[in-house]
Amino acid sequence: IRNLVYEKIKDIDILNNILPNELLNSTIYCKIEASISDRHVKLSNEDWLVLDELINKLYPDFKNRILILYNRLREEEYRVALLVKCRIPINGIAYLMNYEKSNIHKMRERMFKKLFGVNGKALDFDKFIISL
Repeated sequence: IRNLVYEKIKDIDILNNILPNELLNSTIYCKIEASISDRHVKLSNEDWLVLDELINKLYPDFKNRILILYNRLREEEYRVALLVKCRIPINGIAYLMNYEKSNIHKMRERMFKKLFGVNGKALDFDKFIISL
């Protein structure tokens, strides 16, 4: 099954996935964008919970679908997945997570391996997350 999923995500075109207006117009999404552009505000734990609830409302069982493949996902890994789902650019993810861009890249590659048991690129992880 993992190989079938891996093959399927290769065919996903990220550009064809449009974010719903409910996400784009949400207070949390606007806060994320403002935080990235202003570089003064970090997300609070409450903000992360709001983002988690919104993503799982708009994309039912988003978190559970990830946990089915890898149930030991760390909080920081899940937060990266949330930001990828929101199509936040890598620089923005790095800023919000307080990591170097290269660390975020490696984290996405490691998460792909944890989920599917095979090596993959960071973009493969992104395509999978966006497909959920």
